[in-house]
Amino acid sequence: LPHITEESRETEASLWSAFEEARPFLLGAVLDCLVQTLRVLPELTFARLPRLADFAVRGAALAPSLGWTATEFFSVYEDNRHSGHVTAIEASSVAQAVVLLMDQVATWIGTATELLESLNQLVTDDKKKARNWPKNARGMSGALKRIAPNLRELELTVEFLRSSGRDRTRQIEIRKAS
Repeated sequence: LPHITEESRETEASLWSAFEEARPFLLGAVLDCLVQTLRVLPELTFARLPRLADFAVRGAALAPSLGWTATEFFSVYEDNRHSGHVTAIEASSVAQAVVLLMDQVATWIGTATELLESLNQLVTDDKKKARNWPKNARGMSGALKRIAPNLRELELTVEFLRSSGRDRTRQIEIRKAS
């Protein structure tokens, strides 16, 4: 937040007094936006919808009342979603290791144990000893399921497969989108 100079400081009572004075205008502005949104909403059509489709449609309908276009809203929304995926990948040691692995191959198929072994070869001892690094196949599978939506943003598809043979081996397939 910006620094408040000594000359600009005020008491909580004066802040609330100013808010109460502005409240009718604020409520009117919110209701004006709502009316404009409800007017535009039935006319909107989209070729494709992102995740949280209802939020996205309502945001696109609201955008003109705030001086934006629906296209600008979708652009900002997609940028924010992308930033969230990137942040999640940066925060996950497993995701970073999977990205490193997939820089070397187009497709990887194997069990969670084999994936853990492959990733263990790519990361430092410090990462392997970290509390959040998976210690077994179940941990690897869980970590991978949590980051799979984020990896899709980088065009890496993660699928959990089960063979149809007698042993019903569980396998993981990670591939670059084509």
